[in-house]
Amino acid sequence: MNARMQTAAPPEAAHAELLAARGAGASDLPPWSAEEFEALLREKGTSYHIYHPFHVMMAEGKLTRSQLQGWVANRFYYQIAIPVKDAAILSNCSDREIRREWIQRILDHDGYAQLGDGGGSQDPGGIEAWIRLGEAVGLTRDDVTSLRYVAPAARFAVDAYINFARQRPWQEAVASSLTELFAPHIHQQRIDTWPTQYRGSTPPACSTSGTASPRQGATSSTACASPSTTSARAVRCSNARSTSCSSSSTCCGRWPMRSC
Repeated sequence: MNARMQTAAPPEAAHAELLAARGAGASDLPPWSAEEFEALLREKGTSYHIYHPFHVMMAEGKLTRSQLQGWVANRFYYQIAIPVKDAAILSNCSDREIRREWIQRILDHDGYAQLGDGGGSQDPGGIEAWIRLGEAVGLTRDDVTSLRYVAPAARFAVDAYINFARQRPWQEAVASSLTELFAPHIHQQRIDTWPTQYRGSTPPACSTSGTASPRQGATSSTACASPSTTSARAVRCSNARSTSCSSSSTCCGRWPMRSC
């Protein structure tokens, strides 16, 4: 992102120092260098959801079939909320240049079709890719899109996120959206573990072969091709964004194996 987006709340490690200094004037504190700010920000990674016991079990291949399906189904509710959240950010942002950059995130998730010479271009988007991931782990499209398996707590948390983006200044909502700093590791972990930990057994995920239907415990190569391929691209995109915040559609954050 450009410099106008670089507004963030103070890291917890420095919060007490800021409070103590307010009596004498917070303006007396020297500003952090870029290196200090990045180091403090990276400390936040210790609280990233990759360290939750459930995600540790996922990486170790210890989830049951129903647990993996439940995670995909519940995560889908978050995935479909991302373009809604981003639309709320746009509605609160008066800066045209920021809106032109941020709108790409909506297209990345919802997909698009562009007409033009030579037939134009189209992309089904990340939400469609996530539905295919659901099919790859043995759910039907209706299982995923009906939201019947979404837990009330997941609904509450996701809806609160959307409300935050609607009600707070766009700078705060943007800051809450940028998890690319910590995402590459969890993406790579899923790419490394899913094809081996969950191949051709319960739960199924991204095996390279199989003839039975997903509900019979095997995963077709067709169903698994999209999540496996797109998640690899997500890692490359996230790595690129961690060093340079490009607005390129190849560094978008739409793919199933990443967070936004």
